[in-house]
Amino acid sequence: MVDYNSSLSPQTGFLVCLSNRFSTFSADVLVNLYQPILGSQAFGLFYALKSNLSKHPVISNRTAHSHLLTRLNIDVKQLYQARIRLEALGLVRSFETSDQLGDVVVYELQPTLTPQQFIDDDLLSVLLLEAIGEQSFADLVNDSIAYQYDTVSLQAVTKNFFDSYHINQNDVTKLPDTIRESRQKFEVSNANEHGSLIKSDFDFKLLLQLLSSQPIDTKDLTANRQLIENEHLIYGIDEPQMARLIMQATSLTNNQLDKKQLKHLISASYQQVPIKTDEQVKNEPVKTGELKDLTGNEQALINACQSYSPIEFLQTLMVQKNGFVTTGEEYVLRDLINRKLFAPAVVNMLIYYVLQERGQATLTKNLIDTVANSWSQAKLTTPVQALNQIKNYNQKKTTNKRSSGGNYNRRQVKEKLPDWAQDDYQTTTQKATPEQIAKLKAQIEQQRKQQSKEG
Repeated sequence: MVDYNSSLSPQTGFLVCLSNRFSTFSADVLVNLYQPILGSQAFGLFYALKSNLSKHPVISNRTAHSHLLTRLNIDVKQLYQARIRLEALGLVRSFETSDQLGDVVVYELQPTLTPQQFIDDDLLSVLLLEAIGEQSFADLVNDSIAYQYDTVSLQAVTKNFFDSYHINQNDVTKLPDTIRESRQKFEVSNANEHGSLIKSDFDFKLLLQLLSSQPIDTKDLTANRQLIENEHLIYGIDEPQMARLIMQATSLTNNQLDKKQLKHLISASYQQVPIKTDEQVKNEPVKTGELKDLTGNEQALINACQSYSPIEFLQTLMVQKNGFVTTGEEYVLRDLINRKLFAPAVVNMLIYYVLQERGQATLTKNLIDTVANSWSQAKLTTPVQALNQIKNYNQKKTTNKRSSGGNYNRRQVKEKLPDWAQDDYQTTTQKATPEQIAKLKAQIEQQRKQQSKEG
């Protein structure tokens, strides 16, 4: 995960412009294909930037980033993380400069890919598949081709340009000044190819050696090298693991790699693919003094957080809840771990808090990001600190409820409640005595006489 850019502040100015190819932008593609892997904050940032477009932008006519922070209700760090998500998917290019007014960032909005380009992109298609699942992925593909028709078997009768238009040969060879001058007004900007920016440490030669004795077309493997390396980058699959998956995804009839089958196999075994922990934050040993104020159950919870990897911890909790781990949860968890904000034990405590304390059925990205951001600001480094944070939050929440419930009238009510309003009131079945009946009749008779005199 890219570190937060400390040079960005609420006072930093920004300017929004469009790529000269932005006319091909599709809002439907952004919502249906990009949004599931962008997340809500990055998605909102894109439209917040788009709403700040102005004709003929100039550096001096800038707006402070505090405007975006207020509109999106996020802090600078969250905005930066949302920005780099947009940059990673090729939707925004960012440029920085400084002048007498201070620092300024220029955001150039890029168009979306077409649905076919998106699905053909190995990185994007795999991320989308993991985010929404196979059925929703198939539905999106079917929607994208709903209005297409196979014209291969038909005879093409379309006329070309010169069948309809006639241009003076001299005008073509020597373009008018108006056209040349107009072309120069378009600032050509190369698209940010996200795939070309990623360096892979995958040893492709080793993979070929591992598969050399197998009936697999080497040329076909080389042609699919980008797909293989992208899968390695996303899932951390090493060369021996990839070799086994490729053997399972290779057709026995033509020895060709089935790309769709390879993606399916990796997706299906996603829960079994371990997260690389060599560069992750390590667990800190829990000091004995930290455990003395905890109950037996709380100490057992701390030990479990220390003993399990986040994937195992999540799977164990889901089994206890008679549920299962979704691919979306795997994606959310992997994204959190790769930020390197917390040690695995703290991540486990966060999982416990969301699923057990908050009673959520699944891990949702918005809630995970909210809690993680709060814990990061609190600088939590151990599961004991995280547990204390949870307890303090719950206690504060209970205190607020109690105080809000009695603020209207704090005067103690001293009047005695009637018997029927008492908690221990029971209906009596005792019959009246003859003396009580006679007394009651006398009272009724006296009241009747009084009424007749008044009448």
